[in-house]
Amino acid sequence: MPLWLARGSDISAAGCLWIAVFSVCVGYVFHKTGSLWTCIGIHALNNLMPGN
Repeated sequence: MPLWLARGSDISAAGCLWIAVFSVCVGYVFHKTGSLWTCIGIHALNNLMPGN
């Protein structure tokens, strides 16, 4: 469950934009590498960033 949803917050327009950009970037990485593990690593690093 996303942290913003668990806190009972609504997602902002900036949050939607970040999710869209992040998704496209991770999709591009998967397309180029063919490795789901790379995408999992990127997602894990994103989850470790402050504010997430």
